[in-house]
Amino acid sequence: MTTPSDGSSTAMIRIRSLKRSKQRRPSGENRRWRSLEIVVPVLLVAVIWIASLGSETFFLPSMPRIMEAFADAWLFDRVPTDIAPSLGRLALGFAIGVLLGAILGYLFGLSDALYRMYSPVVEFCRGLPAPAVLPVLMVVFGIGVQTQVALIVFGTIWPVLISVVGGVRSIDATNIDTARSLRLSRLDRFFSIIVPASAPQLFAGMKTSLSLGIILMVISEMVGSSDGIGYFVIQAQRQFDMPAMWAGIILLGMVGYVLNAVFDLIESRVLSWYHASKGRAS
Repeated sequence: MTTPSDGSSTAMIRIRSLKRSKQRRPSGENRRWRSLEIVVPVLLVAVIWIASLGSETFFLPSMPRIMEAFADAWLFDRVPTDIAPSLGRLALGFAIGVLLGAILGYLFGLSDALYRMYSPVVEFCRGLPAPAVLPVLMVVFGIGVQTQVALIVFGTIWPVLISVVGGVRSIDATNIDTARSLRLSRLDRFFSIIVPASAPQLFAGMKTSLSLGIILMVISEMVGSSDGIGYFVIQAQRQFDMPAMWAGIILLGMVGYVLNAVFDLIESRVLSWYHASKGRAS
């Protein structure tokens, strides 16, 4: 005969089993999606490789010729002379842009007066295409690393700033009032409530800025540089070395993919609490 306590225990066991199965299901789906992320690009490359065999088009050489040029240029002679300078400029410009964007974003987000005063200026500046200010930067800083870094800073600052402002201004006022009733200092409120609550928007802005930074890195190197991946691509195009040009473009795609993957990994670790709360933890 089953007692009431036995029945409740059985029900609890079933509930726990159901929860475990629901928790395992997303990880299985993630593994399938990750497998597709590998299989689909490999199949696509195989199709392009086979389709390009025997190509006699000057501007579209075969994949074996492009891969041969890729190996000659990037494994690994030009790593210290082109890849390292490009990534260094990108890292410096991205770091400065994110830092300035975050500082201004928190200032504007916390102060209605500052936001109202400077929002027209922010909207005007972020509406400017970053390449349009390149001539101005070249006049101010000259042709060189300073101009390339400044262009990346100019392009990466706005997505972070706008995202942080939106994140701060969307915080529930009840949380701030509760912190005030607990007599938390402004500094404590900032680091214990405002920064964590706006962190997802901050990372969203950083991810957009990273993609823009890569684009601006290439543009700045094509216009005023003597090294870098963008410089290599434009020089190969001017010399009608199409396999080398395509090899540089493929490398840029690989750099963008790897940087985004690293960023996603960092974001998933830093914001694990946020993804878990949204039921999207992997």
